[in-house]
Amino acid sequence: AGPGEVLTSATVRDLRAGSGLQFDDRGVHQLKGVPGEWRLFSAS
Repeated sequence: AGPGEVLTSATVRDLRAGSGLQFDDRGVHQLKGVPGEWRLFSAS
């Protein structure tokens, strides 16, 4: 994540449906200490 940027998983994005938050796809990433690959979204 860049300065001031919040990244979330698709699960968080789906749970916030209807909240008025916008989510932009930031692609698939590997996270340190977390198995597998995760699609991440920036929240704004």
